[in-house]
Parts: sequence; C-alpha cells; structure tokens
Amino acid sequence: MQNLYKIILFSLFVVFIISCSEDFFSTTLEIDPPEHTDQLVTNAFLNIDEGLIEVVVSKTYSVADVDQEFDLVDDAVVILKDDQSLDQRIEYNGEEFGFNYTNDQILSSSNNFDLEVNYADFRAKASASAPCVVELSEFEFIADGGIDSDGEDRSRIEFSFDDPADEENYYALTIFLSNANNPTEPAFPTYTDTNDPSGSRGFDFHTLLISDASFNGERKKFKALMYRATNEEVENRVFAKWQMITKEYFQYSKTLNIASDLEDNPFATPVQIFTNFDGGIGIFSVYRERWYSVF
Repeated sequence: MQNLYKIILFSLFVVFIISCSEDFFSTTLEIDPPEHTDQLVTNAFLNIDEGLIEVVVSKTYSVADVDQEFDLVDDAVVILKDDQSLDQRIEYNGEEFGFNYTNDQILSSSNNFDLEVNYADFRAKASASAPCVVELSEFEFIADGGIDSDGEDRSRIEFSFDDPADEENYYALTIFLSNANNPTEPAFPTYTDTNDPSGSRGFDFHTLLISDASFNGERKKFKALMYRATNEEVENRVFAKWQMITKEYFQYSKTLNIASDLEDNPFATPVQIFTNFDGGIGIFSVYRERWYSVF
C-alpha cells in the first residue's frame, strides 16, 4: 500500500510539471533595461619618443542596442596641448586609429599633456605626464628556463634595469620573434609570462605589466618566460619591446583584463574599467618605447 501511495504522488507530480505553461526548469522575467545616457569614449596613446599620437573616438550605447555595430566618431574636434606651446588639432584619417598626428620635434621636450575631445554636446578632457626613461641591460637567454604557473616548460629571458627612486614607475614588456625563414619580415609578438610577483597580465595576452612597488629605487633583475626554444632556434631572432607607461594606463589595462576574463560569468560582480577622462570615459596615456635585440 505504501508503494501505491508513492506511485500516485509521483504521477500527480509529473502531471503538474507537464501542465505548466512554461518549461518547469526555466523562467522568463521581464526586465526593463536601465536608463542610459550616451557618453563619449576616447582611447588615446601618445608615443613621446616618436611624437606620434593615435586616437579613437566613439560613443557608448545601451544594453537594448546590443546588436548595434561599433561606429567611430569621425567628426570630433581633438586637440592636443602640452606644457610649452603646442596647441594642435588632430585630424581624422579614416584608418584603425581614427585621428593621428606626428611631430617629434615639438613633443620631445614636453612633460605634461592635455587632450580635449569635443563632439556635438560632448566635452571630454584628460591629462597625462610623460614617464622617465629607463634603459635595459645585461640580457641573457636561457633555453632551459624553468616552468610557468601552469607547470609548462619554458625558456627564460633575463635583463636588468635601474628603477628611479621616490616615484611610482610602471613598465610593459613584449617579446618578439623574427621570421626564421624571412628575417626581413616584421617580427611578431610571442607568449610572454613571468613568475615574478611584480609582473602581471594586462589586456594584451602577449604583454606583461610591471610595477615597481616591491623594488622602488633599486636595480631590478627581471625574468620573463617564453615558449620553449633552443639557442639555435632563436639566435638573432629575439627582440624586446620595452615601454615606460603611466600609472593610469597600468590601471586601465589591469581592469580591462579582469573585465574581459569575467564577461562570460553571469555570477561575477561587474568590474569598473579605469578611466582618466572628465566628461567622458576612456584612457589618455603617454608612454616611451625602446627596442632591444636580446639574443
């Protein structure tokens, strides 16, 4: 008799599920999207050594317009000023970086910059200072370089630099390999990692970010990891792109990387991507750049 009661109860439960108008295991919720206010988005990068600034301007859009294609703003007024006499309008050129300008003689002796972006009723402004020059030395390539955080065998590149004292300094490192079959072709970025706690991943998979918080003012020996290779395989092919970057860019790249890692996780807490623009969002960064032949 007890088994009969169980069978009857189970049958009623099945009938209840089948009779539901929607799938028992799913629920449709009607949610109004949050109120949206358009903002100007600007990503601007100034290479102080080449006197080259590249700027992309766009606008935000609401979650209701998720299928909208990304559109550049091509008729914004973009003006770059420095702490001397520069007051230059940056022209749109229709390429990947919508606005660019080059004048190494004007920019080479400047330290502080302002970028203004005006479009329709939008007014955005950001400031950035040029980082100091820090050169690398004492390069060494070690084919049997140890293992990375995932337990994979890697080769290692070591180098040293003198970190300026009494100030926060930030760097970016990318390892490049030239084409073994055609050395005249441009080198390409390759996997770059480290077990050094001062290094971390930014939004660019190939690039390491480095903070001097743990070695401020000291001579630093840094060890970078790359895919395993022999000395013969990489001879005359390994190059390092070394960038001195601003704290603002470091924060922007770190938060953008975290947001990217969490974008497919519906349970993650939203990440606020760093911005240094007033009246808009985005990043204006000044950097210096050096290239070195490693091995």
